Amino acid sequence: DGSQAVYLSISSGVSGSMQSAMLAAQEFDGKVKVFDSHHFCISLRVLVEYAKRLADEGKSADEIVESLNEALKKVRIIAVFAILENLRKGGRLSSASAFVGELLAIKPMITIKDGGVEVLGKARGMKKGIKAMRDYIESEEIDLSMPYAFAYSGSDRENIETFIAENGDLYDDKTDVEVSYVGAT
Repeated sequence: DGSQAVYLSISSGVSGSMQSAMLAAQEFDGKVKVFDSHHFCISLRVLVEYAKRLADEGKSADEIVESLNEALKKVRIIAVFAILENLRKGGRLSSASAFVGELLAIKPMITIKDGGVEVLGKARGMKKGIKAMRDYIESEEIDLSMPYAFAYSGSDRENIETFIAENGDLYDDKTDVEVSYVGAT
């Protein structure tokens, strides 16, 4: 019908989807705008929700891409790993480091920066890991008027539910906070 579309790609740093989308978009005479989110999973979801909000406000594809570029400077993902086994299995942590980390109850806190994973710090125990997440949110002055999301991996939601319950003042004590599951990929 002549409409324009905006495609938000998973980070070009972890996937070839961006390149494929750019090739496909060439067939639509500039009507498909391809945006490299530099993110994946939950942080990509936040960008998609923001793009939808902009589209619902009547913004053009070019305006949406421009706003996404500005928002990209502010997008943060913060995660604390309760168990180090999957980091070891994925090759991101040596067996020796995983063993020592589990023994000392070290919980790494990570973020995504420039399309890749970066360690923000480490905490001893999950309680301190949850506090470290809060401290990071406060120190970065994260704009919670923008879309945000909560997620967990594994079979236990307890840690994310603890974070939500103990830190409701950060996000206006919303009781209908959506929590998503993050899979292996």
